[in-house]
Amino acid sequence: MINRLLRRCSCRLYLFSLVIIYYSATFFTKTSSAMPPCTHRAANRLPPLRKMASSSLSEDDIANAAKVMVERTDSMSSRAKERVPLTSDELQDVINSLHNITPHDANIDWKALEQLLSDIAHLSHKDWHVTGKNSDKMAEILLPGGGLST
Repeated sequence: MINRLLRRCSCRLYLFSLVIIYYSATFFTKTSSAMPPCTHRAANRLPPLRKMASSSLSEDDIANAAKVMVERTDSMSSRAKERVPLTSDELQDVINSLHNITPHDANIDWKALEQLLSDIAHLSHKDWHVTGKNSDKMAEILLPGGGLST
């Protein structure tokens, strides 16, 4: 009898918690989508200090961003299979992305990194000996002290 009572209570508690979760999710979704952004905060927001991408996109490209990204991804994929080096735009996008996540005071030779990526980024990573050598080269550029060994 006690087991039956506990099962009923746990089922009711479970259903009650599901209802609470559903209504709270519905409430927050509706209110957050209905609330406009804070114009005061938006007005005081600083502009980005670094370029987000180097690729020059036209207004049509921006309007059709999904199509452009699919075409670009397909192009990169086919060239990667053929082991063709990255284009200058792709290299610049990689460097810009790394700039965006790197502290301003980082001591990185960006030109050397770009040259290294141009030389090795398109190579097969399944050749472990070559991949190991290339990772050492990259560590010399990216890591303080110039390498992985102590």
